[in-house]
Amino acid sequence: MDVKIKEGGMFIKPVKIINPGQEYFYTKEWQKDEAGADKDIAEGKIAGPFDTADDLIKELES
Repeated sequence: MDVKIKEGGMFIKPVKIINPGQEYFYTKEWQKDEAGADKDIAEGKIAGPFDTADDLIKELES
C-alpha cells in the first residue's frame, strides 16, 4: 500500500508488487512474444508431444 498524508486526510492506494526475478515477464517485449506463442498454439502450429528425445530431435532436424 502506498500511504500519503496530505492536508485533508490520509490517502491509501494499492500498489502492484512484482518479484524482481519476474519483472521480465511483464515487459512489452515478453508480452508480445507470448501473444505470438498463444496465436501459434491456437492455430495448431505446434509439434509434439514426443514419446522420446529421439523423436523430438528428428522433428527439430526436419
